[in-house]
Amino acid sequence: MREGGGVGPAPETLTGLLAGWADDAPDDVVVRERQGRQRALTIGALVAAADGRAAALAALGAAEGRAVVAWLPNRVEYVELLAGAARLGATVVGLNTRYRADELTHVVARCDAAVLVAVDEFAGVRFAEIAATATLPPDLAIVVVTDGDGPDPGWAEAHDRAVDWRAAGGDFAELGPPPAGDDLLIAFTTSGTTGLPKVAAHDHAGTVRHARADAVAFDIGGGDRLLLDLPLCGTFGFSSLVAAIAGRATTLIHERFVPDDTVDAFIADGVTHYFAADDMLLRVLATGRLAGASVVWRSGGFANFVNAGPAVAAQVEEELGVRLTGLYGMSEVFALLARWPAALPVAARSRAGGIPVDDALAVRVIDPDTGVERPAGVDGELCFRGPSVLARYLGDPEATARALGEDGWFRSGDLGRRTGDGGFEFLARLGDTLRLRGFLVDPAEIERRLETHPDVELAQVVGAERPVHGQVAVAFVKLRSGAATSEDDLRRHCAAGIAELKVPTRILFVDEFPTVEGPNGRKIRKHDLRALAAAAVIATASGD
Repeated sequence: MREGGGVGPAPETLTGLLAGWADDAPDDVVVRERQGRQRALTIGALVAAADGRAAALAALGAAEGRAVVAWLPNRVEYVELLAGAARLGATVVGLNTRYRADELTHVVARCDAAVLVAVDEFAGVRFAEIAATATLPPDLAIVVVTDGDGPDPGWAEAHDRAVDWRAAGGDFAELGPPPAGDDLLIAFTTSGTTGLPKVAAHDHAGTVRHARADAVAFDIGGGDRLLLDLPLCGTFGFSSLVAAIAGRATTLIHERFVPDDTVDAFIADGVTHYFAADDMLLRVLATGRLAGASVVWRSGGFANFVNAGPAVAAQVEEELGVRLTGLYGMSEVFALLARWPAALPVAARSRAGGIPVDDALAVRVIDPDTGVERPAGVDGELCFRGPSVLARYLGDPEATARALGEDGWFRSGDLGRRTGDGGFEFLARLGDTLRLRGFLVDPAEIERRLETHPDVELAQVVGAERPVHGQVAVAFVKLRSGAATSEDDLRRHCAAGIAELKVPTRILFVDEFPTVEGPNGRKIRKHDLRALAAAAVIATASGD
């Protein structure tokens, strides 16, 4: 058993964590739906059903090394599936509900899936139609979660082995002993160099230890209510759920993020904890309904995906007195990996990063080219080693070897620095950093300068190649409502506060940034911005 760093001994498996809660308080509600059928599931009922779900999955071919792919929105069945697969010792692979045929084909093959659990329909999309165009192995079993009388008839056309979730069963005699701590439990898709996702897997012991550390770090306990707008297929949503389970708190789940539904939950359902992307919080605050409302929200944090974190944190603190923290996470090391102390001023708390929630997690920063370790305060590539680091990438030993090396240090591909308080600050993806006139520049530095202009609401900066000059900075700016300024004015504003080499060559105005919904929230499509930046730089160069 891995000993908990500062959080005490932890059960090694999710099965043990759930059983301990059920033994003590079987009538506690572990999860409740706030949309759709609005069902509630007690921890006693969840544990009682786990063996049956495990037996059904075993009968369909799931086992250690034969994964279960969950292609589901947030609903009670997702949590039941996690408990059942955990008891069996099979890995659950979360699949984004926005994934289509190519991604489905790739993930099922990469993780050697035995079972695909899917819904009939979500967000107007019939999943059977997608499966029909995918290339799926003949021995794959499809279990359909449906609210109707039976699965969509399209499943029978899509695949030979499709069964109703409610009818799936198996022989309990097929179940072996409970899982061990080093058995794989959960896996998340993540970006791959080939353009198709890798599948980052974590074991029971690391998952449970991290969940317990999060429960302590974010003060999650019995009687609390955590609201989950984030999809369970991603590490952000999953980490939030298991932190609530470790703290024995109820998780309120939404299938879809609807800002007014989120506000209703805060006001009517006593939400105490909330984690989200910064743009989600912006949309919740924009309803205007939380200001002055009587809420019991006391803890939470945000991923700074659209560069709105500082503004969000300041507004939440001013209107509600809640001192949110910037966060850090990724599929390979879980979300909620670190947080800043609540006592820090809002600007310091809004940084992406923090002090690790588990003191067994080691952090270092290296020169990305030489691998030489860099001291605190010096920028480089963030590296992590400890219980929350992935066990391996499923079906890809070469990627595992590259990521972990011989010493077990995971190279994140993120630019950051260690801070003097035992924490670290994330600055940018290494691929997003700029090299201007030979100097490595964090685009966030330019973005922060632009956002000090009174007319600027948000800014994003990317690089573009300009003949003769090499890489130059190009900024995209969203102005505040009713504001009007010029590109020259903003360039002069930048020049007054940052080095001349960092002043953007072009500043382009946008009404909205191009974004994409991912498993952990909405992110700005930097690829689209780079294409627009390249076109603008070419046009500028042709006019020289």
